[in-house]
Formats: sequence, C-alpha cells, structure tokens
Amino acid sequence: MSIQFVEEIPLNSVHPRNVRLYLRTHGWERANATQDGPDVWKLVSRDGVFEVIAPSSQGTRDFSHTIEELLRTVSIAEDRSPVEVVRDLSTLRFDIQYIHCDYDGPSGTAPLGDAADVYRAAYRMFAASSATLEDPRLVLPQRRPARTVALMRRVLAGPTASGSYVVSLWTPVPPRLTPEEDWTLFEVEDEPYERAATERLHQALGATNAAARQILTSDDGLDAFIGREQEGVSANLCEALVALSGENETPFDVRFSWALDRPVATRSQVVPFSGESLPVLREAARELRARMPEVDVRFRGNVVRLHRELSLGSDLGEVTVAGVIVGDSEGKLRRVSVALADSDYQEAIAAHQNFEEVEMSGSLVNRGNRSELVEVREFIRHIELV
Repeated sequence: MSIQFVEEIPLNSVHPRNVRLYLRTHGWERANATQDGPDVWKLVSRDGVFEVIAPSSQGTRDFSHTIEELLRTVSIAEDRSPVEVVRDLSTLRFDIQYIHCDYDGPSGTAPLGDAADVYRAAYRMFAASSATLEDPRLVLPQRRPARTVALMRRVLAGPTASGSYVVSLWTPVPPRLTPEEDWTLFEVEDEPYERAATERLHQALGATNAAARQILTSDDGLDAFIGREQEGVSANLCEALVALSGENETPFDVRFSWALDRPVATRSQVVPFSGESLPVLREAARELRARMPEVDVRFRGNVVRLHRELSLGSDLGEVTVAGVIVGDSEGKLRRVSVALADSDYQEAIAAHQNFEEVEMSGSLVNRGNRSELVEVREFIRHIELV
C-alpha cells in the first residue's frame, strides 16, 4: 500500500465560486435580489441572523480581508473550527473524510504505534466499503475489484490537525462540467465512481454503527449485521474500524465533507463509534468470518505440517500450509489447514521434502483460532526446475 500526502492550501487560493457553492450547500441564502452592490448572504439560526459578503474576484485588493471576515463569521454561525471551514472552501474537487481519534495526551498527538497504524486502517476501511459496490458480501475476498484498486491509488492522505488527533482521506472527484450552480446544485445523474465510493463509505459506516447500537440495546445478536451487505457492511469493514481505534480501542468519529463542485442535498453527517461499540464490531467480524466462508480464495505457501490417521480407514490427510492469500495487498502471513485426498496428499509430502511451494484454491473458513480451506478445487505443487 502506498500513501500520498497533500499539503494545506493557503487562504488566498480560495476561489470565489467555492465560496458561493459552500454557502449554498450549508444553508445560507443570498440576501440581495439584484446584481448591484456586494454579494451578501444570510443564515438564520437559533443564535440569530448572520451575514457575510462573498468576494466577487480574487483580483480585488481586499480579497484576503473579505475571506478572513467571512471565515470568522461562518465559523461562529456554524459552530465549526476555522480550520475545517477553510479546508472545505479550498477543496472544489475532493470528497474528504476526517477521522477524529480521541487519544489521551496533548491536542494533535497520538501514541506512536497507533499513529503509525491509523492510515493503513483508514485505507482498509475505504477499500472494504468501496469493494461492496462491485460485490457486496459480509466477508469480502482479499482480491479487491479492479475499480477499487484503481480508486485507492488516487486517494490522498491529508494533513493532520489539532483537536484530538485528526487524519483525513482526500478523494478526487471528476469536475462537473455544468457551470450554472444555481440550477444544477443537487442534480444527481450518473454520478462518477469516485463519488459513488465516498457515498457508499458514508452509508456503510452509518449501517455498521446502527448494527452495533442495535446489539447493545436489544437481543438481536449477530442478526443485526446479517443482510446489511447491500449497505456496505462486512467483516472486513468491522476489522478496519477496530484497527482505527488503536491498541486501547479509543472512541473516534468520521466526518464527511463533499466536493463543492458536486454538492449533496443532505448536510454532511458525523458517524461516531463509541468505546462500547468497538468490542461489538470486533466480535461481529470474528463471528461473520466463522459463519460465512471467504469464497474463491487462492492460497500459496510452504507445507509445515502433515498428518493422516491410517487406522481410521480414510485416505484423507490433513496438511497445514504457511503462506499468504494470492492478491492480498497486505501480504498477511497465515497458517491454513486443508484435508486432501491421497493423490494430493502425496504431492504435499513431496513439496515438503523438497522445500517447494504449493498453491491451492477453495473457500476459507475461520474456526476459532484456525483457518481451514474447504471445497478445495485445486492443489498444485510448484516444482522448481534445476
């Protein structure tokens, strides 16, 4: 897995069109009915009426001052951090997910081990949800769909921020070619795959969080997760979320900011994961993998154990292979056992004696601490030519 990083965007690079799109998508309304005079926008809230002036051009002498005043007022009116607002104003063509982790310690810091792991966990989270657009399952195959692989190569890692420990994922969204934002603000026709993927992530996190809450407040058990694969829920996603919480399973939330060039009709939502929900997600992932095999798995490695009970009158032999799932981007080393007929068992013996690799395909099932390949379709000994 490779990660690219983006830097903070300076305030003077904010485009006036971004400002208008931001104000409209966040509930502000134009106050002046004519084109004469300043471009005034209002927001009516329970705290009163707020007004800002949207700049008309970056070329004016007071552009920076106007942006600063607008930023200050919007931050107060929307009760948002100025950093969050200026990032939204600066991102015309990125969908952004901010992951806020509530680690103990000074603001903006995290335990070193957790900080090192958080981006990998965030990568797994996004990849797991987007893969369900192609093939929704409660246990996803390690080999990801081609479109998911291509998308994850383009997702950027944003700068960290203070206020707990904040990391972000920036997904580039193709530009909308219709310039009239007033008339096409919330039209959704043939959304690009990038936007479909970020919307699926939003849906999947909400559904996973809802399933965890359901278990905590009812007797439904794992049934709360069963049938939600069409919403992007999977054991893979649950595992990624638990990994995001770090070694101590620290609460966190994911906040969504949508590309201003393709605004959404619904305000962005924060999806929180409490400390009590994280053990539920960990156990749900374990039980889902135990109940539902991972199909179409190819596993390659070395034979490390051979066992057969001839006295039982069966020609089946049990073989344990240490290796990796073919196509697993993380290359996680695991041990998988498999029951083989005599001909394949003899091949396994020869591979073990000659230090040769074997490759097998079938469905992978986790039984407690063991992984087992069932419904075996192929067992190949890779003979090394001298």
